[in-house]
Amino acid sequence: MIKYVCIFLMAVQVQFTSTPIPTELQSPVTSCQPTELNEYDAEILVYLLPTSVMTRANGRKVGWELQSNPELNQKDFFVFYVYDLSAPDSGSPTIGYFAINKHTADVWDMSAERSVESEDLLAVQKILRRGHCVDETVLKTYASKKPETK
Repeated sequence: MIKYVCIFLMAVQVQFTSTPIPTELQSPVTSCQPTELNEYDAEILVYLLPTSVMTRANGRKVGWELQSNPELNQKDFFVFYVYDLSAPDSGSPTIGYFAINKHTADVWDMSAERSVESEDLLAVQKILRRGHCVDETVLKTYASKKPETK
């Protein structure tokens, strides 16, 4: 599955952006300027959340909604409410609230107040970072940011 998501990401990046995708073969002195992730990039990371994968593995459907509460740090993060579309009426559909750093592609579980990692997430984050020219300077500047409310 991750192979297909990676191929899709690369195809979308090449087709819909004028920013070149840097490769390891390119010189470090390129004109590639860091850009922020867009909402669709963030949605791919939500899809790959371990909790989303586990929910789908149990035969259930996962949904998410971008949050627009002015109390959230929307300058640096996309915040999503993630829920189980197949949840019974008697139970809570909430899977959680997750924040995606627009600058680094880092993923945060807002309830647990910790970063989220998985093999699939790390692989796609690497692709997104390369496609958005996220270098060590950008990571050092923004990776310490947490999606705290204002």
